[in-house]
Amino acid sequence: MPMLAEPSKRYLPFKPVPFPNRTWPDKTHKKAPIWLSTDLRDGNQSLANPMSNQQKMRFFRHLIQIGFKEIEVSYPAASDSDFNFCRDLISGGEVPDDVWIQHGTNFRYEYSPETFSQTETAYAVEVCESVKKAWLAGQNSVWADGRNEERIIFNLPATVEVSTPNCFADQVSDSRLKYADVQIEIFCNSISEREKCIISLHTHNDRGCAVAAAELGVLAGADRIEGTVLGNGERTGNVDLVTLALNCYSQGIPPGLDFSDMFSIIDTVTECTGLPVHPRHPYAGELVFTAFSGSHQDAIKKGFEAQLKREKAGDRIWSMPYLPIDPADVGCTYEAVIRVNSQSGKGGIAYIVKSALALDLPRRMQIAFYRVVQERSETSGKEMTSKDITTAFRQSYHLGGSIYDGRLVLKSFVTIDIQPSTPSSAVGTPDRSPTRSRSHSRSRVTSLSLSGILSEPSPDRDSESNLPTASKRITAKVLVDGKLHEISGEGNGPLSSFLDALETDLGLTLSVREYTEHAVGSGSDVKAATYVELIPADVDPKDKTQGGFWGVGVDADITASGLKAVVSAANGYLGDSAISMPADV
Repeated sequence: MPMLAEPSKRYLPFKPVPFPNRTWPDKTHKKAPIWLSTDLRDGNQSLANPMSNQQKMRFFRHLIQIGFKEIEVSYPAASDSDFNFCRDLISGGEVPDDVWIQHGTNFRYEYSPETFSQTETAYAVEVCESVKKAWLAGQNSVWADGRNEERIIFNLPATVEVSTPNCFADQVSDSRLKYADVQIEIFCNSISEREKCIISLHTHNDRGCAVAAAELGVLAGADRIEGTVLGNGERTGNVDLVTLALNCYSQGIPPGLDFSDMFSIIDTVTECTGLPVHPRHPYAGELVFTAFSGSHQDAIKKGFEAQLKREKAGDRIWSMPYLPIDPADVGCTYEAVIRVNSQSGKGGIAYIVKSALALDLPRRMQIAFYRVVQERSETSGKEMTSKDITTAFRQSYHLGGSIYDGRLVLKSFVTIDIQPSTPSSAVGTPDRSPTRSRSHSRSRVTSLSLSGILSEPSPDRDSESNLPTASKRITAKVLVDGKLHEISGEGNGPLSSFLDALETDLGLTLSVREYTEHAVGSGSDVKAATYVELIPADVDPKDKTQGGFWGVGVDADITASGLKAVVSAANGYLGDSAISMPADV
């Protein structure tokens, strides 16, 4: 039948008792609770196809590797399989000396008032008092570390979630038997000989609040939490110990469990239980450290840049938008942090280019390339991977080898100093020289290898404009639609000379509107990355709304890097247009 228009005719709300003396809301977590994994018992009994003993053994060993000190392994009396598994653990020496297993070599007294969350707390306390009196009576629990203490575990389950987490926390905490229907805080202060009791919680996820209920229950006085790795269990599952432990970790509290290799943990859980991990599962899902939204991506990109600056200054505190912990702490790479689809923005795309190619694109080039990626993503209707984006970048700007060459390819060049000149007055744009003087004081020949690596040092550069300013004549060999041609030009530096050559010999009239560069790598392997935006003659250089053509060049020689960037941008401008061909060489 359909959902009821008036559900109160069928369902009654949980009625908490007023509890004005509660103290847990003012408390904060100071340390991690005791963890007990019940994957091999409670988790296993909920599976459509229970684990084999071989799978249980693999799971048990991984729980030990993670760092669990308390593990519930089975009900040995329930079946021959459970009995044999317990026997194999003991006889095979699988249980470390500091690990306690339920139904194993060490023992403790534990009682669980079933349906605690639906029981009047006063009655639950009364039953537990009777159990404690009968069980202890001077008897000691034997602990894994060798201690003998007269202690008992009371495991308080939210067998079925019936209320909000704050009501459960009240149940755990404080009553003095005065407000007998409120839960955890009441129980902890109502039970006698509290020092002899370990209050344990076993929350389920029927209302999706198992984690919250467990965390508030600990604030209310509980000492231990039972759960499973990644939340397997009856119905909607037990509380997820991965989420709880890493919540502690994100607050600077050592959880006592090691999830550094999250992928191997996921493999063990999924292969042993046959259950998949949801891609949005906290800390463990495939997409939990991933941003598709453009605004999120931009914030993360800027956050990483700020984080790097802080760490260089000695501040290692993690403070990142949208990432509560460092993905690297659980074995994840940063490659998947930003992924791109049609909803993504330029910041995320620029982050991927920077991460994959070490190229820190100027903002306006980010916008230009964003349009390229957006068009491809909308055409395909699918996510673009990091490889898709870097391939699109190489294809668009002809970077990375001959397979990405455009119609123009710079093969070699010669620069000759002809006379001193003053820097251009145009901001960021090396002007072309109006004359072609043939006098020169020195020359240098630079030949580009296929890899683009040059051994020549960078030319002298003006410290203020950061652009080549010495008057130059350049002669370059350029492939034009696959044929080798020689072009030459003059200007007040290599770039302006090369632009003069493109205009004089190929009929391409272009000027530089924006120029920027940065180092790639360090030490002997350092290269220069240069970015230029070229505009045709009919575009006002001050009107940034009129788009130009961006190019990028990377080379060990700063001059070659700049010339490659000009060729890259010129290819974008050229498109399919005809070229005024020079004579063949």
